[in-house]
Amino acid sequence: MKTIDITPSWHAAANIIALVLENGNAKGKSDARADLLRMAELADKWAEHVKATQKTGETPCTTTR
Repeated sequence: MKTIDITPSWHAAANIIALVLENGNAKGKSDARADLLRMAELADKWAEHVKATQKTGETPCTTTR
C-alpha cells in the first residue's frame, strides 16, 4: 500500500495556528497556543542541535520519518 504524506509545512502550520488564534473558540485557541509552544520548543531543540554539531564539525542530522 502506498502512503501519502500530507504533513503540513511549518509555514502552513503557523498560518493555521494564526487563523485559529484570531477566529477560534476557547478550546481551539488553547490548542493552537499549545501547538505554537510545541513548535517553538522543537525549533529551539533543532537550533541547539545545529549549534552543537557546528562546534564538532559534524553535519546536522537531517533524517526524516
